[in-house]
Amino acid sequence: MSDKKIELLAPVGTIEAFHAALDGGANAVYLGLGNFNARQRQKNFTPQTLSYLIPYAQKKGVKVYVTMNTLVKDGEIPLFWNDCAILKQLKPDALIIQDWGMAAILRKYLSEMPLHASTQMAIHNSMQIKFAQDFGISRVVPARELTLSEIRKINNKTQCEIELFVHGALCYCISGRCLASSYLGGKSGNRGHCTQVCRRFYTQTPQKKGFYFSPKDFWAIDYIEEYQSIGISSLKIEGRMKGAEYVYSVVSAYRDFIDKKIDLETAKERLSHDFGRQKCTFLLEGVESVGIVSAARQAGCGNYAGKVAGINGKEIILESDGEIPQIGDRLRFHTVEGVEGEVVKVEKVICEKDSKLIRLLIDGNFKIDNDGALFIISRQNPMIKQWKTRKIHINPRKFDPKKSIPAGKIMSEIDKKINTSGKPQLYLRGDSIEWLKQFKSVKTANYILNAQKSLCNIDFEKEKLNNFVKQIIIALPQFISEGDISFWKNTIENYKKQGISKFMISNIGDKEFFGKNDKIYADYPLWTINRWSQKILEDSGFSGFFYSPEDDILNLKRNGNNKGIFPVFMKIPLFASRIKPILQDNKSVSDNMGEKFTMKTSGELAYLLGDAPLGLTHRIDKLQEFGIKNFLLDFSFLSASDLPFFRNILTCYERKKRIDGSILFNHKGGLK
Repeated sequence: MSDKKIELLAPVGTIEAFHAALDGGANAVYLGLGNFNARQRQKNFTPQTLSYLIPYAQKKGVKVYVTMNTLVKDGEIPLFWNDCAILKQLKPDALIIQDWGMAAILRKYLSEMPLHASTQMAIHNSMQIKFAQDFGISRVVPARELTLSEIRKINNKTQCEIELFVHGALCYCISGRCLASSYLGGKSGNRGHCTQVCRRFYTQTPQKKGFYFSPKDFWAIDYIEEYQSIGISSLKIEGRMKGAEYVYSVVSAYRDFIDKKIDLETAKERLSHDFGRQKCTFLLEGVESVGIVSAARQAGCGNYAGKVAGINGKEIILESDGEIPQIGDRLRFHTVEGVEGEVVKVEKVICEKDSKLIRLLIDGNFKIDNDGALFIISRQNPMIKQWKTRKIHINPRKFDPKKSIPAGKIMSEIDKKINTSGKPQLYLRGDSIEWLKQFKSVKTANYILNAQKSLCNIDFEKEKLNNFVKQIIIALPQFISEGDISFWKNTIENYKKQGISKFMISNIGDKEFFGKNDKIYADYPLWTINRWSQKILEDSGFSGFFYSPEDDILNLKRNGNNKGIFPVFMKIPLFASRIKPILQDNKSVSDNMGEKFTMKTSGELAYLLGDAPLGLTHRIDKLQEFGIKNFLLDFSFLSASDLPFFRNILTCYERKKRIDGSILFNHKGGLK
């Protein structure tokens, strides 16, 4: 048993939630400034408010961490830096970061500020944590997809502080890798604008309908003593979008259990009334865990109350087969497809004698349908009035918004020198030996092979590919678990013995696999939407990087780089997940908005692919004007047997023609 006191970290989205967290017994809180945090739908805080909250909390022995955990466009760096310069004066206990470029700026110009690596960085093995620690990051919040066994092994190999989520909502996709919200409207979940595509209702066949990508909420109350014994530094509760009632009820339940004031069953009983979704332990017991998704249940957050049986003016008639609402409860309506609708407040509850029907008088006007269900999303805590009116008696921390290093100096370090000369270089990508054999016909291209365990024993000579090994780049999986590190070390050595010297990785810490004579490329999940993130890759020894397919034309205009490789054709993986859905592989699936997708399992992960591919072959000249000279045609997830299709895409590239049926993604409409 570790003698280190474990930290209980609470989410704060409002001043009321701040007071609720402190009253509930939090040792630390995390909250967002107005910009660059992963909850842009939340109002968040102003510097003026933080000038009171930060010293007030610290005086009470409670730490404050500020979230700056989104990807930052190049043109936003001055605003990002201005916020950081203000935070330097406000002196929070740490900043939570996602973007490696912004982490580099902070390490250089604000070295005294502790940095925590957000779960959005998708750090998931000890090599990646080591890189983060060597970079100057003091705490890592690993990807939530880890098993308990993986957590133990990772924690035993590092001295870096580890912070784990223990309660709250889950994403279907690996954190920091989701493109679904961006694909369906330009609102990137990686920039705090998630539209919760995973919570939609999906149909694959008339018999297969449901909420296949909507996980239950997470709780790890059963594992708290285990986390304490192995020396985990912090237990993190999710919920900056939740109200003060939620924050108090969840924080106080964990606090009392940690302090041994209540037993496990009592803690579970209290937590089961947090007005969240049904609970699961996610992948803690293994990647084959079941019961994470209940496809038949509506995806709503809250305690299920019942179905709407009728509406009469300001009265809702509820067929109650769940929890009975109380006066003051806030209810959210959900359509039969699971779409979250209007929120109403209960003014009066009338229970019909010998009937399941309940009449709810609603405060104010509302618009809901007769079909659908109601969920109780909050119940007023008697303390709420006090939390709303409580005064903070403390001298605010002074700050001057103009007191900082000019952002121009920071940007001048990476002034762009556009070089538009030279012939474009083509990269072809596939996920099978058959694709490599197709690629051979394009003599001057580089060939990228997505490595999987099933491809670990390739004999390039036997496959008659040994004359092309200098052109082959091996792309490692985007999720390499702790238990698979040795496997991939051996596999990489096998590739090297056959003459392969070029590799591609999706996490910057995976560079530890390679030596000085190896060429490494950064795959697109190692986001490069600003020049500082490109600089970090170059400084770390990368030979090139892939632009994100969700980037837009104005940002690319600022970020043109001769080492960058831009995808002008690819099937876009919207979700990449360790959770295998109960859906047929390679079969179409549609959501309740009419959008179509395809399920695909590849290697260790399940993917949901957008129906229409990205197609920007007709914009190559424009991209070259920005200094982008390397282009990717990505045939991953597609069949190598369709030779006419392959030839057609090559022709479109060579003639700079638009690909029929393709989309621009955010290229023209903009990345929000």
